[in-house]
Amino acid sequence: VFKKSTKPAFRAFGSWHRKNYYKGINYSVDSEGRNVSIECQYAGRKIYYRRKSSPIISNIRFEIILLSNNNLRVRVVDSNKTRWEVPNVYPLPETPKIKKLSDPIYTVIFCMEPFALKIIRKSTNETIFDTTGQRMVYSEKYIQMSTLLASFDLYGLGERAFQFRLVPGNYSIFPADHPNTMEDGSFGHNLYGQYPIYLSREKSGNFHTAFLKTSSPLDVIVHQKRLEFRAVTGIFDFHFILGQKDPEMLVRKLHKSLGRWIVPPFWSFGYHQSRWGYRNVSVLEEVAVNHSRAGLPLDVLWTDIDYMQKKRDFTIDQKQFPPFNLSSMIKRHRLRYVPILDAGIAVGTAACAEGLSRDVFIKNSTGEVLTAIVWPGLTHFVDWTHPNATKYWSDMLTALHMILPFDGLWIDMNEPSSFCDGECPDWKPPRKHRKHKKNHTKNHSKKNKSKNKPEHCPAVPKKENEDNKKEESQFSKEMPYVPLGLEEINTKTISLDAVHYDGWRELEWHSLFGLMQTAATHSYFQTAGNRQPFILSRSTAFGTGRIGFHWTGDNGSSFKWLRVSIPHLFSLNFFGIPFVGADICGFIGDTDPQLCARWIQIGALYPFARNHNDWYAISQELYALGDTVLEASRANLRLRYSLLKHYYTLFLKGRGTGTIFRPVFFSFPDDEILYVDSVLNEQFMIGEELMATPAVYRNTSLVIAYFPEDRWYSFYDGSVWNNGARSRLKRLSVPLEAKVPLFLRGGYIIPKQSASKVRRIDDLNDCFKLVVALKPNNDKTLGAQGVLAAPADIFDENLVTNDCVEGDCLLSIVAKVSGDNLTLKVVGRTVNSHISPIQIISLRLYGLPKLPSGAGDALVERDGKQEKFKTMITRFPHYVKLRFEPPISTCSGISMNVTLNSVSYTHLTLPTIYSV
Repeated sequence: VFKKSTKPAFRAFGSWHRKNYYKGINYSVDSEGRNVSIECQYAGRKIYYRRKSSPIISNIRFEIILLSNNNLRVRVVDSNKTRWEVPNVYPLPETPKIKKLSDPIYTVIFCMEPFALKIIRKSTNETIFDTTGQRMVYSEKYIQMSTLLASFDLYGLGERAFQFRLVPGNYSIFPADHPNTMEDGSFGHNLYGQYPIYLSREKSGNFHTAFLKTSSPLDVIVHQKRLEFRAVTGIFDFHFILGQKDPEMLVRKLHKSLGRWIVPPFWSFGYHQSRWGYRNVSVLEEVAVNHSRAGLPLDVLWTDIDYMQKKRDFTIDQKQFPPFNLSSMIKRHRLRYVPILDAGIAVGTAACAEGLSRDVFIKNSTGEVLTAIVWPGLTHFVDWTHPNATKYWSDMLTALHMILPFDGLWIDMNEPSSFCDGECPDWKPPRKHRKHKKNHTKNHSKKNKSKNKPEHCPAVPKKENEDNKKEESQFSKEMPYVPLGLEEINTKTISLDAVHYDGWRELEWHSLFGLMQTAATHSYFQTAGNRQPFILSRSTAFGTGRIGFHWTGDNGSSFKWLRVSIPHLFSLNFFGIPFVGADICGFIGDTDPQLCARWIQIGALYPFARNHNDWYAISQELYALGDTVLEASRANLRLRYSLLKHYYTLFLKGRGTGTIFRPVFFSFPDDEILYVDSVLNEQFMIGEELMATPAVYRNTSLVIAYFPEDRWYSFYDGSVWNNGARSRLKRLSVPLEAKVPLFLRGGYIIPKQSASKVRRIDDLNDCFKLVVALKPNNDKTLGAQGVLAAPADIFDENLVTNDCVEGDCLLSIVAKVSGDNLTLKVVGRTVNSHISPIQIISLRLYGLPKLPSGAGDALVERDGKQEKFKTMITRFPHYVKLRFEPPISTCSGISMNVTLNSVSYTHLTLPTIYSV
């Protein structure tokens, strides 16, 4: 696997590299031939990089570890001194276990002087990673490494609001509070997550992933032919996984290495309503009542910081939000409740006093408790490395839950975000900010026009010099390179030179703050006996999917933000957080009926569906924007609820790996049209079975939908949109009030439910209608298959964990049509499946060559006995419906045969969903 090259590495990239480089001085390979260690020495004349505070590290070591036949790791470390490394502890990704090597699909080549490293795929001779001729800097406060790109087809490197495919540009990675910020390829448009992970498609069509395990502020410069990484702390620790031509299979392996994601509780798949500005319990109840009156389902009500006393964590405004009244209202309307908690603990509160007594807050560089500013004013932040921190947080949550029961938690501002740069111990809130609570007395359904509105970020005096520029901190002055396109590294966050209990700085831990807070919150729920908790965190990092969920943050109310939500969700699914969504109708700014109607068409298919908006904006509850939005909302939420158990099944089927809301090319990687941006970013798949082609532009109902080479049916009426002979472009007209165009792939079965009278997710029963999209088999029969979760109690989170997550509660559904005979088998996937009975009301058969109708009998074999069920066969223009009277119970499994006759009946007409 390892090859030492005698050919000198090309040395012509930049004046720095010609004069300053590393050369290999010796290397060793272990006895098994799977680990190589190469000692390198600096061969230049410079003794520091840009500033004397950042001396060049003279001796570094390249460590190459072959983990498996398709997985390897490359580390670059200081030979003489321990530098920061991301801890190898839960919930952070553990180092993958070394597997037996048989025939690695890669070769590693290294050259000693100047030192260069190259990883090559054996079968195609394509380069995966190549530092030949690239600039290498390894100094105390700045490290840089580059690789050549064999092809420019790159995805990932987040978090950011952007199209899925990266283009040449400068990309920053570092969790930051950047509301309403869309990527434009320049530094500083990083959002809330730390994901230095990319997916690359090689010229051969094979895929590979690279994960740089670092928490450092990171700039990644994407050139047409190379990739450059710039960090200011830590080491380089690359993990490569080489796949084949199936990106979804590769992503499953990536998720396994990052730590499998968790399955959300079933209730969280319902529709959520939130707003910053719901001023009291009466307003919340009005929202619940209005949803019911409008015929709109609603499952979860949220409260933003309004419910707190002066916006302070672990306090409750007893006047506006009496806990008993709030809890009673939630129960009376059969809802779930999720409150917000910010990351900063307000000075002067009982929670703060308790934190100080347990010594759990982050310290500044002089050893005193660090003070920052968030909504309540002066705040401290929990040091999650402190041994008392998790217990402190759990005790605070326990006390809150005793007063105000909640079903899940929303943790926010945990990048961590601060309204001053660095530390601001002497700040006092401006007059405007102190008065703004008066705004909460206004009617929530009207736009707030008061002059005393709250600031998004309360006005904090900036330290400025005579040139009217922000004063640079000593910490920034000593940095040879300030990342993220900033002049001052401590921008809108706490001081990065603050010190944690374990001795490392906030610079090292900042990117993991949200992850660690989520872990502490997860620990609380686990201790309380909830093995399937719901935790929504704004700041995330690699590994968050193991313990929590995410939304795309403070988006804007515009069609551009609507469009970008699709690739944003693609990226987060790739990073290992499939349960994710964007704020429906937008958060910042006024929405409008057209935008909101289009957004609910897409948002109804988000894994996590929540409507949330800003204090300043008009009300955007779905009943508040007119008849068109209301009609669109009823139709699309009814669609969502009819598919919720199928959606939930996809999460259970994935067993913690793979994507749910995915780009279409993940299922059809050989189709080049699917990589065209207009197709890539505007169509999406839900699992392998369903494809949506929404309308995403203002003032047009026209959609040009692309159908890959396969058989595609309209999910709603069974009409054929592609017969599978070749790929096709189709024109659709999608009215504002219609359901989102949704297509079912041939060969699959979707279990759906009646949702016309469903107002809460609890209203869903165990009765199903199977939509069967037939596809020709090689034996001249027609067939389709699917799966369905059938736990004894889908709302019992501990039971679901035992029977479905750790066990198997999935039913396998297989349909086959041969001549006039239909065979349907519904059985547990394994001998030890934990399944309960479901009721099959009807079957819809899409793709029959002839359309029978009439009446007959279904011969059902169940538990070794045969029974007859009356079967009504109705012919529609594009499908046949079989209705069973009474419904068929699967019990432990069934095998059913139905003879399809060809009696001619008058066609029944379906209402038009959308037209050609």
